[in-house]
Amino acid sequence: ELLTDIEIFDNKWVAFVIDAEPDQVKVTIRPKTWKKWQKAATDYPAWVAE
Repeated sequence: ELLTDIEIFDNKWVAFVIDAEPDQVKVTIRPKTWKKWQKAATDYPAWVAE
């Protein structure tokens, strides 16, 4: 399941926060990578962690 709490910047880059107890990590990825993740989530739902 992909994250739903994402932030999309003007340059289309996508940012989200991963809760890695006790810290939180903010990740920013390229739009191409985000589109690949979205495609993988729909094409191969068993491969995407929840």
